[in-house]
Amino acid sequence: MVEKESILKHLDELSKFLEDLQRYKAKISQEELLSNRDLQNMVLYAVIGAIQSCIDLGNHLIVELGLRRPERYRDVFRSLWEGKFLEEQEYMKLADLAGFRNLAIHIYWRVDFEEVYRILSEEVAGLKKFAKKVDSLLKSDM
Repeated sequence: MVEKESILKHLDELSKFLEDLQRYKAKISQEELLSNRDLQNMVLYAVIGAIQSCIDLGNHLIVELGLRRPERYRDVFRSLWEGKFLEEQEYMKLADLAGFRNLAIHIYWRVDFEEVYRILSEEVAGLKKFAKKVDSLLKSDM
C-alpha cells in the first residue's frame, strides 16, 4: 500500500525531529534561545519540521480513512477529530501548531521566539502522542 509506505517515511522523519526537540529542550534555556540566532534557527527548523510532519501524516490518514478533505492545514486536524481519530483538545492544540507553522513560514520576520520556547517546553509531548496514535493505527492494519 503506497499510503502506508509514505506514512512510515513521515513517521520516521517526525521521530527524528522529536528526538532533536527533546535534546534541545534538555540543553537550551529560554534566555539562550532568545539571544542566540543560530539556536533560534536550529530550534525553529525542528519545530516547523515536526509540525509539517504531523500535517503530512494527517493528510495521509485522511485519504486512508476516507475523511473530509481539509481546505487549510489547520483543518487537517479538524478532519481527524471529526473522524474520531483525535480528541477535541488534541485537535485544538495541533490546529494551533499548524497556525504557528503558517506564521513561521509566511511571516518569518515576526516569529515570537518566546512562543517557540513554549512549544519546545510544552507541546512536544502532544506531537509524540500524535505519532504514537498514527503508529498504533498502522499496526492495527488500518
